[in-house]
Amino acid sequence: MDWTDYRACKKLQPFPKGFRMIAGDSNRRNFTESIREDRAVEFICLLTDGEKGIDPFNGFPNRPCNGGLQIRIRFPSCWDGKNVDSPDHKSHVAYPSRLDTGECPKTHPHRFVSMLYEATFSVERFNDLRKTGDQPFVLSQG
Repeated sequence: MDWTDYRACKKLQPFPKGFRMIAGDSNRRNFTESIREDRAVEFICLLTDGEKGIDPFNGFPNRPCNGGLQIRIRFPSCWDGKNVDSPDHKSHVAYPSRLDTGECPKTHPHRFVSMLYEATFSVERFNDLRKTGDQPFVLSQG
């Protein structure tokens, strides 16, 4: 941890009563590297013995995940200091400069602890549904 991260940790604030927020955007259909919110959702193929490591994917992997599929969602950790919620449940929060570490933007100077939601699914039994370079999964909502 560098000195900047240590100073940020000393200034962490508790979530205020009634605070609400969401991460991600259920209406987005394309990944954009420059948008922090897009980078906050990642998909990881877990390894089995003998497999080599692979980097996170920005969508469902187009390869079998024989050790399972993990989805990670990082929540914003910077707050405007005024609003416990907003109409979209996210305008009152923002991501720090390095997604879960780094500096908060001047518009959202108050820092919360960084939260990561992680879910792991056993998906190897669906390998026979795959076509080469394709994947059979979708996230469902509503």
